[in-house]
Order: sequence, then structure tokens, then C-alpha cells
Amino acid sequence: MEKKFKKIEIHNCHTHTFLYEDVPSKFLPLRLIRVLARRGWSIARFLNKIDLTTDGDVYDRYANFIRIMKCPTQEQTFEYLTRFYPKNARFVILAMDMQFMGAGNVGRDYTKQLDELSELKKKYPDRVYPFIGVDPRRANIEDLVKEYIEDHNFCGIKLYPPLGYFPYDSTLMPIYHYAQSHGIPIIAHSSKSGPIYCRFKRKELISKIKSELDPSTGIQPRFDGKSRKELCNYFTHPKNYKVLLNKFEGLKVCLAHFGGASQWQKFLNPSTIGVCEKMKKKEYKNIDTDEDWFSIIYDMLKEYKSLYTDISFTLNNRDYFPLLKVLLSNAKVREQILFGSDFFMGEVETSERSFGIDLHGILGTDDFELISQTNPRLFLRNCLRKPKASK
Repeated sequence: MEKKFKKIEIHNCHTHTFLYEDVPSKFLPLRLIRVLARRGWSIARFLNKIDLTTDGDVYDRYANFIRIMKCPTQEQTFEYLTRFYPKNARFVILAMDMQFMGAGNVGRDYTKQLDELSELKKKYPDRVYPFIGVDPRRANIEDLVKEYIEDHNFCGIKLYPPLGYFPYDSTLMPIYHYAQSHGIPIIAHSSKSGPIYCRFKRKELISKIKSELDPSTGIQPRFDGKSRKELCNYFTHPKNYKVLLNKFEGLKVCLAHFGGASQWQKFLNPSTIGVCEKMKKKEYKNIDTDEDWFSIIYDMLKEYKSLYTDISFTLNNRDYFPLLKVLLSNAKVREQILFGSDFFMGEVETSERSFGIDLHGILGTDDFELISQTNPRLFLRNCLRKPKASK
């Protein structure tokens, strides 16, 4: 008997549609974000030849996603994304507020980005689930969150700490209480050394970390020889969220990217340099002073049942598919892992269609259904209600 095809209602829990006007002018060196947006491929290929400090095609890859950012509206970007999914697929769209990262001026006011998402939600009420990007340095951020959730049918909150703040900033505490009380989900960037990070001077970052890092996290910062990107990892560290999860019981948080590709690689291929020497000296505590973020998040998933993670961007590396398959066989964490692609940021590495098909093929239908339908429905439970009419 022919096996009946199983129809899955895919939920992509991690996408972006912001425009290049929403990105600071100095996001790339020498204001290249504007240059690539205007000139595209020819400039990118020229830069690849003269910049020997980057991967061979890095500017080609930046040009690829900048080309998508050049869409006149977020609606057009969204419609491009939907071409790679079934008609019943649903999408979490994460707004980004990059005004305060110290990388120059943003081309338009942040509320313009939010208003476009509001209109997109009206047009596709059953397919679009916008999350408002939150930065504690924005004036009246609590009021802005409530306005867009209550009046514009936004569904959740997006945190991006490497922009230069700790997730337990005191300004954000009323927002977490609001989210806890209303079952509003939060998606937080949790990948080590990503491309979007605070551009403050190194001394400023060190001073901020020293004065604001919560000692209860157990994080012991080291500053010697660290770049600004590496310093911003202290804002992003997954242990920071223990402060929130211990304070706000049941707060629904997704640590996006599951630590990042470098941390999956570190887990799979731990360094053996100096291990035998340290064991001979009985220096057991110093063998692994830098625990990989994959392991930290994995342990936190077992400790906090309201905590989730997603596989966006990280799983663009097909070498990690077997590890994901093993994780999904573990009953302690399998219901807390979400499908996400990180469109259009993922275009730097692979195509949207290829990623989804390859993942489905390797995992099999049951596990793919788990992460793309069953688990997201629980995480987005309060988002899936019928939107109320805007005021």
C-alpha cells in the first residue's frame, strides 16, 4: 500500500525582512553597506581580490543578502521568502533595532520598520508573526513594546544583546514581567562572535562589562587580546539568561542559533592541546576553562522547561545534521528545539530552499514535523490566536 504523504504546517521561527535603510552606515568598513547596496556584485568581487584578511568570497556573500535588503518594502522581501515554502507555512519575523550599536546613523526611524511589519501582519494575519526588537537604550521602550503588541498585533519580543547591552538590564525588567504575565515569547540572539556587534571603543566595552556583568552568572571575563567582537560575547553569553529564568518563572525564551556553529564545532572536536600535560600536573580544573555554548544551552534546556533554542544559521553547516538528529532522540530536550532558517542572513551561507529540503531529508518527516510544527505551536501558543482589530 502506498504511504500517504504527511502534510506539515511549517513554522519558520527565525526570519528577517528589514531593509538596508534599517542598517547603520558603518555596519561594514568604509561605509560599504551603502556601496554594496548601490553597486552590488562588481564592487563585491573587486573587494574580494584586494582584501586578503577575509574569506575569498565574503563580500560576494554580503552582496547576496544586501541585494535582498534592497527590496523596496518588507512585503516584497517576505513574498520572496514564501516562494520556498508551502502555502500554509508561517513565519516569525524579527525586527532589528541597530540605532545604538555605534556603527553610524540608520537610514530611517525604527518605527517605520515596525509599521511596515504591522501592515504585513494585517495582510497575512495567519502567516506573519512579527516580534519587536528591543533595546534598553531606546526611550520609552516599554511603552513601545506594549503599543505594538496590543495595538498592532505583534506576537513577541526580540533581544540582540551583542549590540551592547546585557539582557538583564534594569530597563528591561518591566518588559519581562509583562511578557511573563501574558505568555509572550522572547527570542534572543545566542551565537558566539556573530557579524552584528557593538562598535564602541574597546575601552568603553571593557568598562561596561566590568560595571554591569552580574556576578551570579559565574562568568569570569578576560580582556587581554580580545577584539570588540569577542568582548561582545559577554553580553551574549547564554548564562546571562539564568538571571531572567530564575527571576521570572515560566518566562518563555528561545536562545537562537543554539550557541553558533563555532560552538558546535568545539563540542564535536574539542582541543587536546595541553590536556595530558595538565592531567600529569593534576590541573583538572584548567583542562576546559572555556565551556562551549552548545553544552551550556543543552544543560539549560534540561534545567528550564520554558527555555527553547532554534537551529537558525548554525545548521547551514550540514556536518551538524547528525548531532541534531541525536539531540531529537533525547526526550529531555527534543520538545524545546525549533526550526528556523535566519532568512535572509542565512543567504550568506546557503539558499533557503536547499536548507529546508536537506534538513527534512536527513531528519525524516517525524523529527522535521516535531521542530517545524509541534514545538513551534507550543512556543507560539499565544501568538496563534486570531488577531484582534487594531485601534
